[in-house]
Amino acid sequence: MAFSVLEPFFWAISQIFDINKRIIHYILWTMFPDQTEYMVGLIKQVSLTIFTFFFKSAILCTKIFLYTSVFSSLAGLSILVSFVTYSLFYHFYMPHEYQRQELVFLENQNSLLAELSLDCYSYEKGVPPPSDCLILQDQKYMAFLDMDIVETEDTEKIVSIYTSAKLTSVDNHTKTFNQRSNIRYKNSFVKYLHMAVFSIPQLVGFSDDDLQKVSVPLFDHVDNTVFNISDISITLKPQLLRFYSAEISITAQLGGMQYYMKKWFLSCLLIFVGSMASCMFIYCFVMIVTFWVIVRNKIRDHLDFNEPENSYIKLFILRSIF
Repeated sequence: MAFSVLEPFFWAISQIFDINKRIIHYILWTMFPDQTEYMVGLIKQVSLTIFTFFFKSAILCTKIFLYTSVFSSLAGLSILVSFVTYSLFYHFYMPHEYQRQELVFLENQNSLLAELSLDCYSYEKGVPPPSDCLILQDQKYMAFLDMDIVETEDTEKIVSIYTSAKLTSVDNHTKTFNQRSNIRYKNSFVKYLHMAVFSIPQLVGFSDDDLQKVSVPLFDHVDNTVFNISDISITLKPQLLRFYSAEISITAQLGGMQYYMKKWFLSCLLIFVGSMASCMFIYCFVMIVTFWVIVRNKIRDHLDFNEPENSYIKLFILRSIF
């Protein structure tokens, strides 16, 4: 017979009800010898009503708990898979946004000159390129020259910084970009005020307020797919400019979908994760419901509710579950 595993459970419940029935019958026969059958029927009806109410409530609470657990787990799993998918897509689709490398400027006539090689694959076969070599992908780039300028008397006389970036491709084609940036001027009052405020932190080494950070644009809208950059030569004027450090910052110039994924990162993340998680949740929900309906119908086909050996309690439990 189907559900032979549940037979001990049904037998135990039937025995409990039978024992309770005999105890109640004996008590009522002792207390009401003339109305025993009537009182037994009344108590039996009340007991079945109470049992039905509590059992249906327990079944309902169990179903709500199971459905909530399944749907919550399904929703959490869908969101997690969608988030991991978007993270992997973002990692492989988006280019390396920033690449920095320190530059060394040498005096060259009336200017300062720094050269940088981007040909990371010109070394011997099997020998990896240097770890500080900048690797550009096939897309558009823009670059800046970031400097920590020392605020000296000579620097105060300088108003503008002029740069000339000469790009050389693998095919020995060249492009030249001339740019200019201004140095922020400080009047005497502001300079003395800064000196008074930051003199003590400078003495103990907690502040570098005598430095002025300047970012000079070098070039932009250079498509590395068309113009494969191999060398960059930067000429800096005037020669009297003094700075602690200088480094080139090459930034991917995003466009199209990459631009929106970077500019509107949170919005794109929510739209992608929400859409993918919703589709996954709906698909899995339909599959689970379909599977449960098929399994329940097969179980009902194997159950014979008209068998005489099925007690009322057993039929009630089976009908409540299935």
